[in-house]
Amino acid sequence: MEKSRVNIKLGHKDEYRRIDEWPFHISAGGVVYQVEQGKAMVLILHRGPEFNTKLNRESKETWHLPKGTMKYTESLAEGAIREVREEAGVEVEIQAYLGSRIADWIEDGRHYIKDHHYFLMQYLEESEVPMDDEHEAKRWFPIDEAAKRLEWDKEAVATAKIALSKILK
Repeated sequence: MEKSRVNIKLGHKDEYRRIDEWPFHISAGGVVYQVEQGKAMVLILHRGPEFNTKLNRESKETWHLPKGTMKYTESLAEGAIREVREEAGVEVEIQAYLGSRIADWIEDGRHYIKDHHYFLMQYLEESEVPMDDEHEAKRWFPIDEAAKRLEWDKEAVATAKIALSKILK
C-alpha cells in the first residue's frame, strides 16, 4: 500500500508556479528540431510587441523556445512534452536532457527563483492540440539563426547544437 502523496501547504496548489508567499517556479520544455535537406531546423515561438502588451509584458518582439510550468504530478520529461504540445501544437520525442538554467530576480520587493529545464526533442508531427493563445506564430529556423533570435534560451540551443552534432553524424 502506497502512503506517499503530494499535499502542498506552501506554494501554488497544482504546479511549481511562483506566488506572492513562495518564490519558486520550475518550467520544462525544449529545443524541437527536424532535419531538412541535411540541416537541423529549430522551432521557435513568436510574440510581437502588441501581443506582448496584451499579455501585460514589455512591448517588444520576442522569440523563445516552447516551455512552461511543471505540475507537481509530472516528471520533467512528461511536463516538457506536455508544454511543447500545448505551446507549439506539435508532438515530439525526447532525445537528450540539455540541462537547466536558473534565473532569479527581485519584483515588487520580492525575490523569485525560476529553474528552466531543457530537452532535445525531435519533431514527429503536428498535434491534435492546437498551438496555445500565448503566441502569435511558430517558425522553423536553421539552428544558428534560431539562436540569434532568442533572447533567453541561447544556452539551450548551443547545447542542442553539440548534441545534434553527435546524433546526426
